Amino acid sequence: MTQTLQTLLELAERERDLAAARLAESEQALRAQRQQWEQLQVYRGDYLRRAPGQGGQAAPIQMLHHHQAFMLRLDQALNHQQRVLKTAGVEAEQRRQTLLHRDTRLAAVRKLLQRREQSAALAAGRAEQRQTDEAALQRHWHRRAVSS
Repeated sequence: MTQTLQTLLELAERERDLAAARLAESEQALRAQRQQWEQLQVYRGDYLRRAPGQGGQAAPIQMLHHHQAFMLRLDQALNHQQRVLKTAGVEAEQRRQTLLHRDTRLAAVRKLLQRREQSAALAAGRAEQRQTDEAALQRHWHRRAVSS
């Protein structure tokens, strides 16, 4: 294998490994963002169930306003987290595509190396066969010259 092709193979392997590592990071971030969104959903549900005035009980208007304001903030946080989650999903998909591209490139470089090695082996086999044929022809001519 030539040095250039070996270098190309090593570069392709490093790029693929880096793409795999970045994808793993993105998937971990996506899981964390999804978990945070789910926790916010659960918290919102719990807070909604504890709303003042639940079960027909009277509650001061001030307390109702505070509850509504906090619910609005929770909804804003959920909307923000939904956007963050979507962005993390897009990033993970882009990195998945990059990894696929790097894997394809690495496979192509390996196939090229395999073809080059096969070609070199075939050429070496032909050269060896030529040498064997030439040696046999020389022996034949030498025996013929000696017997004459």
